[in-house]
Amino acid sequence: MNNYNGDKMASSSLANQAYDKLRQALDDYEYLPGDRFSENEVGTKLGMSRTPVREALVRLQREGYIAVMPKMGWVVNRLDFIVFEQLYDVRSVLE
Repeated sequence: MNNYNGDKMASSSLANQAYDKLRQALDDYEYLPGDRFSENEVGTKLGMSRTPVREALVRLQREGYIAVMPKMGWVVNRLDFIVFEQLYDVRSVLE
């Protein structure tokens, strides 16, 4: 295994750890809808560099948990209760 692949695998592993910790923090309401934060703040809190933190944040963005605001950092998305209501209606029909 060359060094580049080893570094890439370590970064991926750290990104997964960052994702798991951030996802848990969101689930535990440590970050509330509307809260803003930077990659540096999260990196410091998790004890990681910005690269794995950024990878985790982009993954959470793709999943709809957070959004990036240019020159302002990241923000936790607000909960859309209309969507929850529609999902509940669909679930009721299916059951």
